[in-house]
Amino acid sequence: MRMSVVLLLASFVLSLGGLFVFIASMTRDLFGTAEEGSRVIFAPDEEDTSEEPAASPADQARLQAEMRSVAAGGSSVEMSAADLAARIQADQSSAGPVLLCLSFAVLWLVLGSLAGLTSSLKLHLPDWLDGQAWLTFGRVRPAHLNAVIYGWSSLAGVGVALWLIPRLLKTELVGGRYAIAGAVLWNVGVAGGIAAILSGHSTGLEWLSFRFPPHACLPWVVR
Repeated sequence: MRMSVVLLLASFVLSLGGLFVFIASMTRDLFGTAEEGSRVIFAPDEEDTSEEPAASPADQARLQAEMRSVAAGGSSVEMSAADLAARIQADQSSAGPVLLCLSFAVLWLVLGSLAGLTSSLKLHLPDWLDGQAWLTFGRVRPAHLNAVIYGWSSLAGVGVALWLIPRLLKTELVGGRYAIAGAVLWNVGVAGGIAAILSGHSTGLEWLSFRFPPHACLPWVVR
């Protein structure tokens, strides 16, 4: 318990320190001016271009005409070949890590939802599936919580960030294999932690049920 609290507190302090460093860098214009920051995500011919998926073709044309009438000179609707190639290259560089993260995230969402449904049913049917200890409510519910937060939410967030950042910055993802290795290790940790919870090895703390150190999550390996 103490180690979990120390790690959680250290992560919070480190994140808070990083936030202050980022704010200080922004105030000193280390990332460029505000106008440059607002333009870097757009190609020169994308500015003042209407993108409204819910609009009909006629409404889209009228909206585009209105935007061009407001903007001086207007802009071309089509993206240049160079900008399109840069965007495709950025997407291809992150395709592997993004696919891996989002695929495992969906898998954990399905497994976590099944565990949540099981724990919900056991509130009304306490004698259902009571023949096995690992299917009891006290083990299935924390397994559901940890599968959703650490399996689904965390990996989905990382996957979206790995796709979004290269595309916004028009830069290839460097070291994608390290992101893949990190995602694999994360999944191994989540699987080991949930297996430990279902086998009865848990801290008993909400959202902090995983045991520490790692060998406590796999008690059948270290004997």
